[in-house]
Amino acid sequence: TSFNAAIVSTHEKKLSIFQNNIRGLNDYNFFCDWKITLSTIPTPPDIIILSEVKLKPTTQTSLYNIDGYELVHCLREADFCKGGLLVYINNAITFSVVENSSTTFEKIVIEMSFNRKLFHLICMYRPPIQQNFSHFIDSLEQSFEKCPSYVILAGDINVDKSLISSESK
Repeated sequence: TSFNAAIVSTHEKKLSIFQNNIRGLNDYNFFCDWKITLSTIPTPPDIIILSEVKLKPTTQTSLYNIDGYELVHCLREADFCKGGLLVYINNAITFSVVENSSTTFEKIVIEMSFNRKLFHLICMYRPPIQQNFSHFIDSLEQSFEKCPSYVILAGDINVDKSLISSESK
């Protein structure tokens, strides 16, 4: 399991983001154990992004709530066992969901106000084996073009820069 954390510093409070490729939450007990681990962090992150959650679209997502956070999810309709995103946003942050889409990858774009500044958070999960790389890049570029403010990109996009293919040139 891989995880990343980032802190975006502004003049006032710092925005903390925790991203983790969880590689499946099919076992609810695993999620409960993960929440216990999260509770040991002295200062909880403002935003938590879990990728590759592998939940079915019929999953009762309210079971995956975390106290103090609002949950936004994007679960893969087809071939659900290979993707999905859960994004938790601290209740103190004002936000709106600008985009929530699942094609061959999942993407959630959130507009939020933090320290009187407008941010766009682009959360993504792209599986490692995917043929349509140009579709992914086009989608990412469109999201950037629609964001008139600061942009934060977070997630697991599985781009192996050491492999050069005709589609990624």
